[in-house]
Amino acid sequence: MRRASIAVLLALAQPAGAVAQVATPDSVFGDVAGHLEGQSRIRVSLWGGQPAPLVLIGPRLVGSTIRFDRYASGGWILDTTVREHAIPMEEIRRIQVRGRALDKGAIVGFFAGALAIGAVNLAGKYQIDRGETLWFELLFGAAGAAVGAPIGGLFREWRTVYPPGPR
Repeated sequence: MRRASIAVLLALAQPAGAVAQVATPDSVFGDVAGHLEGQSRIRVSLWGGQPAPLVLIGPRLVGSTIRFDRYASGGWILDTTVREHAIPMEEIRRIQVRGRALDKGAIVGFFAGALAIGAVNLAGKYQIDRGETLWFELLFGAAGAAVGAPIGGLFREWRTVYPPGPR
């Protein structure tokens, strides 16, 4: 009875129109499985005191266990096992996958474009009216973002997919 009344109070405390999202283990594992799909390698940090993250080759999620073919060379683990490896999700603190840095390239490009036209205007090369300065900086910033995103796409970065962050 007490649990039911707490649940009712929590539901009433929600702002109007807000829907409480509860992450069930199945939904979290489904998200992780989706992120692991197509990945040739992932980086995993364990709850123990390991010196560095492990890089796993050929990962896949089976139930609540990550199965993989082998560890990447150069890791801190001496891998002599020939058969398939497995790590339970309870032992994993963080999972990271490789992704393209499109967003960072676009951000850097936007600021570079906006700052470039601002610097040119301040140097007196082009006289832009005060009311038009913001629009020109936005225009050149957008052009810089359009150029920076594909350049950022050439670079890869590790992105954390577990534990799931706020949405």
